[in-house]
Amino acid sequence: MRRVERFNKETGCWDEVEFKNLTIGDIFRLFDGEERYVNKADGNNVWIAKGKPYLNIGEVWTIDTLY
Repeated sequence: MRRVERFNKETGCWDEVEFKNLTIGDIFRLFDGEERYVNKADGNNVWIAKGKPYLNIGEVWTIDTLY
């Protein structure tokens, strides 16, 4: 099961959210089960949303990020 956590700048904590509820500027991270997702290409494991989530051609939620 995939889990999404968004960084709450006011509390300094990570809050669980639904992927489709991310918004522009959100700092977020992903987990598959209890394992934190790491992009093997660049080692990134935290992202900043630069767009709104959308369903791609394969009907999978996707979002454009800064890195």
